[in-house]
Amino acid sequence: MRFLFVLLLAFVLTILFQTAILAQFLTHGPIVGGVTHNSASFVVRTDGNARIAIELATNPEFSDAFISLKEHSREDNDFWARVPVKQLRAQTRYYYRAVINGESVPNDTPRSFTSFPEPGTVSTFTFLTGSCQQNPRDAASNIGSIFPIMANEDAAFLTHQGDWGYPDTTDTESNPENYYSLDYSRVQSNYRSMYDPAFPMDVLLAKMPVAYTYDDHDYVNNNADGTYPGKANAIAGYSKMFPGYPRSEMENGIWHKFSYGNIDVFMVDNRSQRDPNLDAFTGLGSDSASFNPGPDHSILGDEQMAWLLSELAQSTADWKFISSGTTFNPGIRAGIELTMLLEAVTDSIETPRGKADPLDIAIGFSDVWAAFPADIERLTRHVLDNEIENVIFLSGDSHNSGIDDGSSSIFPEMMAGPLDRRNSETVALLESVGVFVYNQGGHTIDQLDFGNAYGRVTVFGADSVRLEAVSENGGVLGSHTVADGYLPAAVNTTIAPAILDFSDTPNIGFPAIQAAVIISTGIAALTVSNLEIIGDDNFSVLPLGSQVPFAVEASDKALLAILYSPGSVDVTHSAILRVSTTAPKQSTIDIILSGSGATPEPSSNENTADEEIADNTLPESFSLLQNYPNPFNPATAIPYLLPKEAEVIIRIYDVNGRLVQTMNEGLKPAGWHTTSWNGLNANGEAAPSAFYFYRMETEGFSQTRKMLLVR
Repeated sequence: MRFLFVLLLAFVLTILFQTAILAQFLTHGPIVGGVTHNSASFVVRTDGNARIAIELATNPEFSDAFISLKEHSREDNDFWARVPVKQLRAQTRYYYRAVINGESVPNDTPRSFTSFPEPGTVSTFTFLTGSCQQNPRDAASNIGSIFPIMANEDAAFLTHQGDWGYPDTTDTESNPENYYSLDYSRVQSNYRSMYDPAFPMDVLLAKMPVAYTYDDHDYVNNNADGTYPGKANAIAGYSKMFPGYPRSEMENGIWHKFSYGNIDVFMVDNRSQRDPNLDAFTGLGSDSASFNPGPDHSILGDEQMAWLLSELAQSTADWKFISSGTTFNPGIRAGIELTMLLEAVTDSIETPRGKADPLDIAIGFSDVWAAFPADIERLTRHVLDNEIENVIFLSGDSHNSGIDDGSSSIFPEMMAGPLDRRNSETVALLESVGVFVYNQGGHTIDQLDFGNAYGRVTVFGADSVRLEAVSENGGVLGSHTVADGYLPAAVNTTIAPAILDFSDTPNIGFPAIQAAVIISTGIAALTVSNLEIIGDDNFSVLPLGSQVPFAVEASDKALLAILYSPGSVDVTHSAILRVSTTAPKQSTIDIILSGSGATPEPSSNENTADEEIADNTLPESFSLLQNYPNPFNPATAIPYLLPKEAEVIIRIYDVNGRLVQTMNEGLKPAGWHTTSWNGLNANGEAAPSAFYFYRMETEGFSQTRKMLLVR
């Protein structure tokens, strides 16, 4: 009797268990990725423990269907299952759906993809690229509207450069170290958000496979690097909940490669191994801060860089695409250098988004490849030494679009970073300070369409590749075609700003000064062969530290001083500064100059006249005045004001923040004072022609100004 009771109980429990399993239903997916010519990978999520398989067929009726091997969705993995499928036929359209506990689950939206061609197959095809998405749910009504438009493209696949979601941090106001990925359950929640079937991207994912690497916002934190906690959880989340390609053998990142016919795509990981961005600066927190990245400052790290260089050298593909979360274009370094110069003389500059601190802008730009010149040089040198043709960059992160043919970017580059976020207008910001480094269009300063956009890449066999930035309205914002055989130039440069405005210069009889920066972004020294003012002799130019011709070593920079002498009031002048170089793509670069004289307006902060210094009225506040003459040779006067007796120290720094000379004025009475600098350094040696910063420090007050020494 007891035996029958136990048997009956076991039977009932079995029925209840099976019923519970059968009751599970699909919450997310299936999502397809990791596609090759004969295999694919899928992720599926259910609302409980279940047996998961994928059913595939070559027609939407599933009349010739076959079912993959089974995997399990379990609670310890948030009920995700990652299902591999093998033995596919090349270049075949497959329809697919999930199978839960042996029951096929119809899709609300038909889901399909086309397997890739055999490796090496030469064909014409299109794929899409982009990054940065998922606005808050209370955003404008057009949230996600770009994805159905992308889904209408007959594209082979999508490369996603990261920032798929914006979890960033949790409770950061009270605990800045509480990064979201420290709690693995938050990473799991992020993936549920990424694949949310109610979000319009699901329509796109139903039409094509996706390849992906995380960037900062879906990795750990904004502008994160390899030192941030939570990295292990970010890597684990990608490995368990994304249908990706096999990662490299290294365990400390998610970089990997895949092939489609005659192209190779290298998905680099810009976060897991990078050095902190602020390591590129010295003197932060002081008025002598400077941008000074060292030879070991790396965005990829040695391990990943070695992998990338080796894979590029071994690649037999006609086209090699490097898919990077952050922008590559080395020309952006001009933005860093110019804003660092401005930081020493002003607290804010005008941008398309209003006033901004120059140092904040420079630090923001330091998140891109341009702030890691050693890695740029290492990659470029490897490509040239090994004659690796047709390397193209696809990048994101910027919430903005831009295309360059290699003139500034070394390699042709398409930046496609505004899938579904408010446009940052980064390209327009650069152009507003005279840095024009995307010469083939995009969200430029004169662009009226600052909405969302994506990148479209069309491969024309082995002949050429067309890069297009496409707006959500269907318009092409920029386009460039790369012909077969492309190799970067060994000598490359960016010169900025492209426009200098000296409007309303008040110091009639004294030249006004502005600076331009020349950056050698190639692997060989750049020669500046000629500097010519065309159009108006009220302007002149001086190379700082040498005479024309002069060389700028690889990854180094040089400054030009452009001087304007208005001569009279209310007269306008214009000219062009033509800079001739040995850079083949930019052998001549023109800087547009304009200026006008204005009636001087007295200002307590700009006094240089002797009679003002002789005034017996006591100053109301501490102030460091502009030196005179400026530019100067061999000496200059430095006036300053004291409202009361105080100890005064004045220090001279070069543009890299190095101390050149200290003038200890000692205890000075209230009133007007003048000291002088004879152009010598602390060792009594003549300082070279250059811009210098002079700084006064006294009793809780400090101020810095800029001056120019011309030998």
